[in-house]
Amino acid sequence: MPSQDPATAPPRQQMIWSEEHDRIIIENRGRMSASLIAELIGGGCTRSAVLGRARRLGLKKLSRHDPARSMRPRAVSPWPVTINPCMPLIPDVPPVVDALIPFEQRKTLLTLGPRDCHWPVGDPQAEDFFFCGAERSGHASYCAAHLQRALRPPRASSDAKNVTRNFNMLPVRAFGPGAAPADRWLRDTAA
Repeated sequence: MPSQDPATAPPRQQMIWSEEHDRIIIENRGRMSASLIAELIGGGCTRSAVLGRARRLGLKKLSRHDPARSMRPRAVSPWPVTINPCMPLIPDVPPVVDALIPFEQRKTLLTLGPRDCHWPVGDPQAEDFFFCGAERSGHASYCAAHLQRALRPPRASSDAKNVTRNFNMLPVRAFGPGAAPADRWLRDTAA
């Protein structure tokens, strides 16, 4: 927008404040917004003009939290707490020992189906790496036991005597040559 020459610009309208205008501002200051007061006054009065006049009259600045600001009660609605329908509730199922997942259930990346549990077990670069492969729980990517493990907060490590809480610490290589049986590992941990 090109700037206008001050000599050719239309004259700026000056607001002339009367006692009636001041009375309207003083009476409605806590009940109405500055924009509404400007509409009441009329004659080209703006919100900024009302705020400036109120300041010059020595009226205190209103806080947003001032109860006298509005006469009508406001509807206070707290944020609704909604449960995500896509996220299932944490199932209460017994934990699964990853090393004891049956060989028939285990899946590789190429054999993993759309309804199979996608819980990875082991090192992805190792030969014995696999996915759980059990049936998924609802819309989640994991079966009920792995979903429970994924969604629950971690427990304190000082509670090592309770083996049911430490199932995820079982060695993946529980089978094969030179591997210790899983039940021996459980006995050693529980002692």
